[in-house]
Amino acid sequence: MTQAVAGLPELPPVPGLDLEAVQDVVARVLADEIYWFPVRHHSPAVAWHVEAAIRERRPRLVLIEGPSEATDLVPHVVDKRTRPPVALYSSYRDDQNVLGLAGIASPSESIPARFPAWYPLLAYSPEYVAMKTAAAIGAQVEFIDLPHWALIRPRPKDDGPGPGSQTPPDSRPDAVFLDSGFYQALARAGGYRNWDEAWDCLFEFGPHATDREAFRRDLLTFCAAARATTVPERLLADGTLERERFMWRAIQAALERHELTPGEALVVCGGFHLLLDRADPSPPPIAPPGTVRTSVVPYSYFRVSELSGYGAGNRAPRFYQSLFEAGLAGDRDELLARHVVAVLKRARKEGETVSSADAISIAQHARLLASLRRRPHPVLDDVHDAILTCCCKGSPERHGRGLRTAIDAVDIGSRIGAVTPALGRLPLLSDFYGELDALELGQVVDQEKRLTLRLDKREELGRRRSAFLHRLRVLGVPLVQLLEGGGGNLDSGTIFREVWRLLWSPDVETELTERALLGDTVEAAALARLREELAQHAGKAGAIAGRLRAALDMELPTLADELERACRAAIGVDGRFVSLAEALHHLLLLRRHLSYRQFREGALDELVEQCFDRACFALPEAANVPADEQEAVIEALRVVAEALLGEQERLDRDVLIQHVESAAGASTVPFLRGAFLGLLAELRVISAETLAGHLAAFAQEPADRMTVAGEFLDGALATSRTSLLLGAEHLVEAVDELLRVAEHDSFLVMLPRLRGAFERLHERQRLTLADRVARRHGLKTSDELIRLGTSVAAGALMAHIDEQVGRILAGWDL
Repeated sequence: MTQAVAGLPELPPVPGLDLEAVQDVVARVLADEIYWFPVRHHSPAVAWHVEAAIRERRPRLVLIEGPSEATDLVPHVVDKRTRPPVALYSSYRDDQNVLGLAGIASPSESIPARFPAWYPLLAYSPEYVAMKTAAAIGAQVEFIDLPHWALIRPRPKDDGPGPGSQTPPDSRPDAVFLDSGFYQALARAGGYRNWDEAWDCLFEFGPHATDREAFRRDLLTFCAAARATTVPERLLADGTLERERFMWRAIQAALERHELTPGEALVVCGGFHLLLDRADPSPPPIAPPGTVRTSVVPYSYFRVSELSGYGAGNRAPRFYQSLFEAGLAGDRDELLARHVVAVLKRARKEGETVSSADAISIAQHARLLASLRRRPHPVLDDVHDAILTCCCKGSPERHGRGLRTAIDAVDIGSRIGAVTPALGRLPLLSDFYGELDALELGQVVDQEKRLTLRLDKREELGRRRSAFLHRLRVLGVPLVQLLEGGGGNLDSGTIFREVWRLLWSPDVETELTERALLGDTVEAAALARLREELAQHAGKAGAIAGRLRAALDMELPTLADELERACRAAIGVDGRFVSLAEALHHLLLLRRHLSYRQFREGALDELVEQCFDRACFALPEAANVPADEQEAVIEALRVVAEALLGEQERLDRDVLIQHVESAAGASTVPFLRGAFLGLLAELRVISAETLAGHLAAFAQEPADRMTVAGEFLDGALATSRTSLLLGAEHLVEAVDELLRVAEHDSFLVMLPRLRGAFERLHERQRLTLADRVARRHGLKTSDELIRLGTSVAAGALMAHIDEQVGRILAGWDL
């Protein structure tokens, strides 16, 4: 292989690799009438050579590996007002369920499956450069790749598992190279630690950067060797062969349609595909019918980067942009030096102590590493290693975090693209911008600044704005963040008021584009999204009740009745206490909102009663839940108790008491048992003295049982604060007895939970207990008064309020 590709190290024999056969295949492709140029996505070196080839050969037709359904978008991509990074967006909705995946790839059988795909383009993506250059010379451009949804495997007719039941092969474009026997042997021989390092050494910073035909030949040879040592089943499993069948037919059809000879065409596609089997008789798959949407949307360097999770991600979009701008004859040493300086500047912002002297050391070290690794120039991996070696004083994982953050930030960059306004907008985007204008929120986009918005939903404009923002929130559009309001607390005074933060970013359009198949308006899309969630959470009372609240927040009355029925059904089948308590919480909040919402109050009363009863019946099942679920049970207990206090006329107090007693008797978890008994004390079923007696009983237990007394007290204080403080003397006496008999080791075990229990109390409650402790130990006399840091008038008013509260509490049948 060393003679075949410049820059390759000597390789041992590679199983399955016939060098002469590879060279014959390469020679046939290079001699073909059609001019084929192999590419790697987002490669500056390939982009330079593609541009040079198109300008020199001046083809009349340029055929590019890209989504064939998006060919009509090419004029908008090359429009001078479009500024990469951008992405071609293509989405498919299986309206008639021809794939049989409704309910498998969607939340339910009534909701069509949707499949989006993104094709990012940077300024140095060979495909983008090919489009721009073709436009400059007046050549036609067409995309030739198979529509992405044609590769979706339908559900087997025997009703077996869907296509997602097996782990699919790695679909990243470079994965086929990584799995090939040729590349694996090459990586071992050359010491390449990753695919990017191998690519940069061989091609991006390779030995023949300015010789286009040598570059083309060597890249094609590299691809042919990798393909020859790839397991054939892999090419079928990942759709490579099916795509190639489509590409070859698309090329032939384009030549015929434009009445051109093969010599008048130039093809730009992945190097693997140049070796497609032109004699393959199998037809390509037919794309199933459905709704298809395509567009061009703004993108960002981060979204194109590997760090974002993009499979074909570029590890350093900003760095390779600089490399592309430097050109084939650019000074590579100067480029790397500028990059190092930029990293060190950013590192100083991250708190790293680095200087100009470090930049010199890094440059020298990178060159030395490249020399030791037998490379003519340092590549990005050498620079990264040099930065950490010269500047990290300790473990790279622990002490190099600031440097790694700086490296990532400078490698990736922050550039954001723009799309020409001539493209127009998808209906959903048009409705979004129209709503912004109608609601007087256009300044968020115009000024691209953070806006804090305070709304009063009793006002017409505030109500409409709130509904719109809640719709965006449920769609996951990153424009909005709810800071305050939403009625999250039963005791909150913010029923009508909300505070939102709005911040524009290119991700807003990206996310809206992805939601385009949900509907043509924000309202329709939000309605469809809620219906998806309704199907996804069927039978989960808490989740469904939360969606009912969301529907009313978004003013979607057509969905409210549907959600009411679903909520009723979920409450009837859900046997989980926490979920039912969550549903009760949402329903009680809805009751408070009825003063300005149109909803059938009688239906809501029935739901509240049904949910309360079901939650009570489910309570014993939560008596021994695992530790990670116990705090949720405590919160659910509070919700149910608050519901009883607020709805005493409608809710059955005895039902709750019966099932709390049952749970307390069944629980073997001290924390939960304490919580159940604490709630019984709060409901005046047992006295504070009795509850304190349960705590004091731990003092008579063996040491291993005594140590869980802190957990019991923690649970008791989580649900019973008022009643315990009314009997604070008994509580103090019980804790005192525990501390008196506990040995040192037992005390240390109990201490964290004891401390945590008292931290649940607010300051005034802790002061009350401290006062009882002081009196018990003679540190404070009984006739001493607490000095108030306030006026006499204020003190008198507080006393009057306390007297009134006392009278009210005395009248409660608790």
